[in-house]
Amino acid sequence: MKDLKYLLFLVAVLCVYGLWQHNSQNRGSGEGITTTETDQVAPPIATDQDLIQQRATVADVWPLMETCKRMGQKPVVIQGTVLVWDMESGMVSPIQGMLPAMLQPASSDLHMTIFMLTKRSEVVGNYVNRANKENISSATQVWADFAVVYWPEKRAIGMCSIPGPPPSQTITVRNGSRVEDHKQPDWNSTIATYIIYNLPRR
Repeated sequence: MKDLKYLLFLVAVLCVYGLWQHNSQNRGSGEGITTTETDQVAPPIATDQDLIQQRATVADVWPLMETCKRMGQKPVVIQGTVLVWDMESGMVSPIQGMLPAMLQPASSDLHMTIFMLTKRSEVVGNYVNRANKENISSATQVWADFAVVYWPEKRAIGMCSIPGPPPSQTITVRNGSRVEDHKQPDWNSTIATYIIYNLPRR
């Protein structure tokens, strides 16, 4: 009886080991694993040296902003990795951290697409008091206006404008302060999603 129990125990151990080995092989080969681009390994945390290098790179292509503006809206194809730089703050945009690992720049990259960000507010309507039909305030939508440059060629591609989330359909005014009745999607994640899924790559 003890021998039978021992035999069953060995069989169970071997089965568990076989299953573990099979899963390990699948993890290594990628078989049986489905991920989206946003599920990939989180982007590496930029070091101070990375930031210095990125700032120097943007400073090198910054004069091309005016060229991009003169070119106007152009189709943008992502070449290599992506750097999203906020021209107002002089820092990497929070959008950068929302991009998948495959688009994150590294020192060894041969090609990079630089998006120099400025924001633009556009009035898309007015909020009206339901009681007296008077205008309360403007409904605005914030756009991302990007001057796009290829690096290291330092070639201006043109402008790429991406709409942020639309304003809430209704607002409530309490004690002089307006409150949106519907929670809007995060602005940065909306722009990041557009870059990931709507801009072609090569």
